[in-house]
Amino acid sequence: MITKIVLNAFQSHENSELLLHPGVNVIIGKSDSGKSAIFRAVNWVRTNRPTGDAFRSSFGGTTKCSLFLNEIEVSRIKDKSTNEYHLNDEVFTALGTSVPEEVEKALNLEEINMQSQFDRPFLLDSSPGEIANHFNRLANIEKINESLGTIRKKMHALDSSITGQREHIKEVKEKLTSFIDLSQLEMQVEVLEQDESNKNQLSSKIGILSKLIESFIDVALKLEEGKTLTMLEKEVNRILKWKEEVTTQQQKIDELTECLFDYTEVSQRINKYSVFLTQVPEIEKISNLIEQRNIKKDKENELVQLIEDYVSYAMKISKRSKEITDEQKHFIDEMPETCPLCGSNLAKHNEH
Repeated sequence: MITKIVLNAFQSHENSELLLHPGVNVIIGKSDSGKSAIFRAVNWVRTNRPTGDAFRSSFGGTTKCSLFLNEIEVSRIKDKSTNEYHLNDEVFTALGTSVPEEVEKALNLEEINMQSQFDRPFLLDSSPGEIANHFNRLANIEKINESLGTIRKKMHALDSSITGQREHIKEVKEKLTSFIDLSQLEMQVEVLEQDESNKNQLSSKIGILSKLIESFIDVALKLEEGKTLTMLEKEVNRILKWKEEVTTQQQKIDELTECLFDYTEVSQRINKYSVFLTQVPEIEKISNLIEQRNIKKDKENELVQLIEDYVSYAMKISKRSKEITDEQKHFIDEMPETCPLCGSNLAKHNEH
């Protein structure tokens, strides 16, 4: 029970103190004397509303409203730097429009405890339903009415859902009549699935055969290259024959070289002894031999180049022959015993 109200700088109240007696208290005064302001001040403490500074008076200073409930003092204080609640010696910050829980418990004032000047008489002109709801709230049984309302809404929603489901079932039954030949369609689907399976198997076999064909073409190309190298074998044999001739000619050249040394010595003697000019025909013969030697030297260089080419070709032939042998073995290993297309036995062909 509120026993005293103290207002400071609140609307028309600069410093006001009201002592309340147990029971009913009547506040009487002229218009605009601050009667409603007292009610607003109490409501400001209870709800932390209104916000802002419109209710602060022009007297200046700190706006304060204090409610005394027996031994409890609750104060709401606001100025330019302060916005807080005081509960006896405890201080709480006033945030937004919320009231500290400790203050609410201490006041124990609800909406039903507050009635303004122009409110309807309490319960006197209320309908029976409103009165019942009010006492239900007092007895804390309004949850039952809310639950019943929720149940009614859910039942209505279920009825609507059942009706919709029945209509849906009816539509489904009508659609099912168009599937009388479903068993025949299932047989056709099974046939199509079998055809699809056969198609996949054939595709797999075609893929394997394509790889085998590619391997066969690759081996064939390599065999063709081997044939080209085989054709060069005759040329190599001819080069070897030339090499033998070159060796023979080299021996002759060595002999001619010795003759040349002799010829040089003889020439020196001829120059020294001109009396031996009768040897000119012989000298011309030696000159011809030197020319022949030079010609043979050129042929020797050609033969050396041919020999080097032969050795290079021989190495390539050996390497290619090994590759062909390996490819043929790989081809034979990869070739299946039965052709996936015609079913003929490929092993017999491989043996041949």
